[in-house]
Amino acid sequence: MYRVRNPEEFDGTPELGMGYHFGIVTPEGGAGPQAVVVLNGQFALKPDEILNLQSFDRLRWDTGKEVYPGLVVTMISAPPLLRERSAMPSEDISLLEKSFGRFFANIRRFETHAVVHSSPPFQLATKPNEKFVRFSAFRNDRRIQSDGSLLPGSYATSELDARFSPSGFAVVGRYALPNILPAINRFEISVPPGTSGLVGTVSPAFGQAGGGVEIEFTNGAPPSSVIKHSTIPEY
Repeated sequence: MYRVRNPEEFDGTPELGMGYHFGIVTPEGGAGPQAVVVLNGQFALKPDEILNLQSFDRLRWDTGKEVYPGLVVTMISAPPLLRERSAMPSEDISLLEKSFGRFFANIRRFETHAVVHSSPPFQLATKPNEKFVRFSAFRNDRRIQSDGSLLPGSYATSELDARFSPSGFAVVGRYALPNILPAINRFEISVPPGTSGLVGTVSPAFGQAGGGVEIEFTNGAPPSSVIKHSTIPEY
């Protein structure tokens, strides 16, 4: 696992799912590009680190109280800091299939897309008084800007569907997240009526069932759209 040296490179690319992208890193020593899943634009996971508990222990230590508010990190107990590498988003569908294909129940669906970071299938226009929810293991979610806006291509779910995820681990399963740390940060979103987006069903992936509603705000959301942050139980 690497800490991404240049997380801003992912800000302009739509997410692959809620809170993550597909990308590449170039390891030191002249090796070729390496496929990774990038969490929150900050942490790059290699294929053998998906569902690897030791890897996520490293992530938990490295992020400390940002991920686990009750965690006490000491210099004695903490492992060495993660190595930093530069990373870039990738639209190489064949590389995604080769590297992470076994983690998707229907990897062939990407073959019908022009790019990897494509979108849910159905058009959506928001209605008055609708609310939406975004979950994250990270309190400082990079897709949410300081003015309460959302970056284009950010994922969320409907307020109704979010009711089926009362805990952080339930979120991981319902939205098939590659980050198995509990997504305890809940961001409530309210956008103007008529805001465009795309909607569909989360497919099984990363050893998780999926089945939730995924919504992509393709053009993002304006300032003050993220109206509330709260935390939910881990389990």
